[in-house]
Amino acid sequence: MPSYNWHEIKKQRDFNASQYLGQVPNTFVDWEVIALFYSALHYVDSYLAMCYNIDTVFDHQDRKNLIRSFIKMIEKNYRLLYHICRDARYNEVPIGQRELIKAKSYYGNIKFRLTPVVCTSCSHKNLLNKDKCENCGSTL
Repeated sequence: MPSYNWHEIKKQRDFNASQYLGQVPNTFVDWEVIALFYSALHYVDSYLAMCYNIDTVFDHQDRKNLIRSFIKMIEKNYRLLYHICRDARYNEVPIGQRELIKAKSYYGNIKFRLTPVVCTSCSHKNLLNKDKCENCGSTL
């Protein structure tokens, strides 16, 4: 299975691809959404690897089950982003600016919840707690 570092690189590359595709408005909106979803997927996989030592995720259903078990706080946003991505990629559903705005909102919520907070007291990367340092106990 890919390593934590690989997921870190992929989540940024997929986000950059979404940004690049968005440079020409209303041209590749479906692929912007798809790239955002895959960036979110790599946020999830890197988080699972770092926090829970889960380095094997077999498929989308397995990932959804892991999210439900370990990172419930993003479950709704991930599910909604997944469905917009599915519509964009496989279904005859028009994807426009409204869907892109929703996808960006879901993505932003996932990114916020799964991005480490660095403690100003001890420089520890806090992944599971956004309020109190997991290492030194300082308020973040």
